Amino acid sequence: MLDYLSEINKCVKCGTCTTSCPIYKEEFLEQSTARGKLTLIKALNEEEGALSQ
Repeated sequence: MLDYLSEINKCVKCGTCTTSCPIYKEEFLEQSTARGKLTLIKALNEEEGALSQ
């Protein structure tokens, strides 16, 4: 996981990914974008969140 943290931290959360994400264009869900997925991974790594079933 540590190998990926430097890549995860490269996201500056600018929102550019929302304009090019076809799923976001249909559902308007932040978790559908790369930014949302990276935020989730970072939170799980920092133990700020927990997975649910």
